[in-house]
Amino acid sequence: MWVVSPETKVALSSSLRRGRVVFSAWRGGVRVKDIPQDVQSGSLSFTGGTGVRAQGEMAVALQRGLWDEFVPGVTVVRLTWVVRRVDGSTENIPLGTFDVVSRAISYGGGSGTLNLRLRDLFGRVIDRGFDHPSSPRGNPVKIAAAYIREAIGDSNLVAQHLTRTDVTVWGQVYEGSRADAVKKLLDAVGMEAFIRRDARLIIRPVPLLAGTTAESIRQGRNGSFVAGEREQSREDVVNRLVVRPEGARVWFQPFVVDNTNPRSLTNVTASPVVSRTVTNPVWRSRSAAELGARALLNRLSALQATTTITALSNPTRDPGDVVSVSLPAQGGELEVPERHLIESFALSFDGADQTLQTSSGRPTATGDEVVS
Repeated sequence: MWVVSPETKVALSSSLRRGRVVFSAWRGGVRVKDIPQDVQSGSLSFTGGTGVRAQGEMAVALQRGLWDEFVPGVTVVRLTWVVRRVDGSTENIPLGTFDVVSRAISYGGGSGTLNLRLRDLFGRVIDRGFDHPSSPRGNPVKIAAAYIREAIGDSNLVAQHLTRTDVTVWGQVYEGSRADAVKKLLDAVGMEAFIRRDARLIIRPVPLLAGTTAESIRQGRNGSFVAGEREQSREDVVNRLVVRPEGARVWFQPFVVDNTNPRSLTNVTASPVVSRTVTNPVWRSRSAAELGARALLNRLSALQATTTITALSNPTRDPGDVVSVSLPAQGGELEVPERHLIESFALSFDGADQTLQTSSGRPTATGDEVVS
């Protein structure tokens, strides 16, 4: 979750719908001046995993020359949610930095409206392939970061935060899809990459429920819960991975990684064994394979407890946040407290209620491929 002050959290809990969205436009690293600052309407959808995390649309009142300023693929838009506290003061919460994907004009109804479709900067990684086949050697996190920064451009990234890993890769050849190469490198070590709201490149371990609770969603006078649905499923849950080497010059024998956590409802002792064979050309040593397989098993072995929650709008939420959900007592059932990871949600600029998709585990698997 984006870090905000305690005063803002008080304002959010008491009046979440107050606020407005403003924007600034940039071309070639230079801010475009003399354009309106307020967004008339719009929304963003946020999803987790490696890749584009935020995309959506916005509308602004059309003014002379404004069409020419917002050139798709050239103009960058920065959005900010201005929260108004109950005492009248304000605080700015960044919503992200976005490329303009398309522009359109709606005529009639006064001066007209300029409508823009937006996508966060990771979209450039998807768009840009490799000019020549790449055969990297070294730390997969640093290699992935270099691939991302080359596609986006350092002038559009303010900084980066990388989590260390001692794994070394070599021998793979990547061509065609740069985004696919980044995902393969990071999946092998249990990492994900995205562009944070402040235009910082983040490469971090895939979030698990061990994280700190960022928000409590509950009913009551100071709560934000509006409605929700709850489901649990064993489908696609895996509690054993059979790890096999792939390719030449691989220095380990096949081995097994089990979920043996006694607190887990799906551990191999308390529940039937569900196994899957996995392999990855990045895993060239036993230690690298164990690291990657353990990270993968952590994502696949959780009983899939999911919720669809409608809650009051909160512009500080982010995919990967751990939230405490208190589902109300109903139909004779007691109140159900659960911890969940936010997987996806939409944010409307008018402050309408948000619908969040959450789960108690990371995405499930189809075959040997993790869907994220």
